[in-house]
This record gives sequence, C-alpha cells and structure tokens, in this order.
Amino acid sequence: MLILAALLLALPHRVYVSNEASDDVSVIENDAVVRRLAVGKRPRGIKLAPGGKLYVAVSGSPRGGPGQRDEDLPPADRAQDGIAVVDLRSGEVTGRLPGGPDPESFDLSADGKLLYVSNEDASALSVVDIEAARIVRTVKVGAQPEGVTVSPDGRTIYVTSEENNEI
Repeated sequence: MLILAALLLALPHRVYVSNEASDDVSVIENDAVVRRLAVGKRPRGIKLAPGGKLYVAVSGSPRGGPGQRDEDLPPADRAQDGIAVVDLRSGEVTGRLPGGPDPESFDLSADGKLLYVSNEDASALSVVDIEAARIVRTVKVGAQPEGVTVSPDGRTIYVTSEENNEI
C-alpha cells in the first residue's frame, strides 16, 4: 500500500485551464505549462469526459472591457458557439457539439449521455444529447446563467444566475 501511494505521488498532476483571451486551453503539469490547445473562440467552461476527451464551451460573443456596455460591442458570431470536443492524446479538436447561444459553463450527466449548458445571453439552459449531437431541450433560467451542477442523483440541475444572484 505504501509503495502504491508513493507511485501515485510521483505521477504528474495535470490541470486544464481555459483561457478566454487567448482562445486556447493550457495544459499544466507539476506547476508548468507544458502545452496549449487551440480549441476555438473564447473558451470558458471545461470538463474532462470519459474516453480521453475534454469538453470545452466556446463562444462567439465579443469580449468587452470593464464597464463596456453590450450595446456598444459588435454582434456575436453564433457560428462559433458550441462545445469543442478535444482528444487528449492528440490535443486536437475532433468534434463540436451544439451548446446553444453563448455557452458559458456546463455539467455532464452521470451516465455521460447529456450535457447541461448555461447560455449566458439567452438566460437559458440547453440540454444536449451527446450521441445525437443535438439540443433536446431548452429551459429558461435566471439572467446571465453561469455555473451548472448536476445533483449526485441526477434529478436536479443547479444553475447560478450572475445578474440575479440566485440559484
């Protein structure tokens, strides 16, 4: 048991960080960036998935600076919205799932069949069937939804509302 613990401690610790400003994901091992993965425009929410995949929410909404009003920004490029599917072995984007308008964050169902995606600009939650690669349901939620968490039993989806300060 002690040998197993020592071996586990010797393994590299890997973290994936989405970088909205540089349109990539940093791969960090043992406190050093070892790779950057180009994933699409404005990567945000990120989640490891079974089968050596990484899901990343990407958005075509324009970036604004502090205090800049949405009305003063150029229109969103909705063709850029979605969930990038990254093969972790190759580091390449191998697919794209729909994510609704301006996907922010998401969670994966326990069985790995559905994604629950917050859509910031639409004040909605999109339910994505991964195998069918389509949105199967859209639910209105609070303004500017951000975080999404599926309850352990899978019966409740929690969505935070940035603007309304509520869940």
